[in-house]
Amino acid sequence: MVKFQRNYLPVDEDYRRQPRIEFQLPVSIIGFEVQAFILDFSLEGFYIQVACAADFKEGQPLRLALRFPSERNLSMIKVRVARIDAHGIGCEFIDLDPTTKELVDRNFEIFSSTLPI
Repeated sequence: MVKFQRNYLPVDEDYRRQPRIEFQLPVSIIGFEVQAFILDFSLEGFYIQVACAADFKEGQPLRLALRFPSERNLSMIKVRVARIDAHGIGCEFIDLDPTTKELVDRNFEIFSSTLPI
């Protein structure tokens, strides 16, 4: 079993367009046989830790399969690889239909409100 741990780097506040929350969740990347784990979540995308980030290319579209903890059904979400580092990939949501957008918004709200003050 791979132990996932996020290494935080200092980032200027104005660098990110949306706030992020720590959010640990296994995810399948369709078409890739790789163990992947979401480590953070914003209203614009996910940071996904993968064993071999070199398998991905910036701008590459991906389909993710995941089950939000508050949901019964599996969700399929389209993303684009926006950033690659040694530990994983930063992905932006693309082509979210209204139902999926509402699902993302609702889950972000639920889990951001559970963070300690």
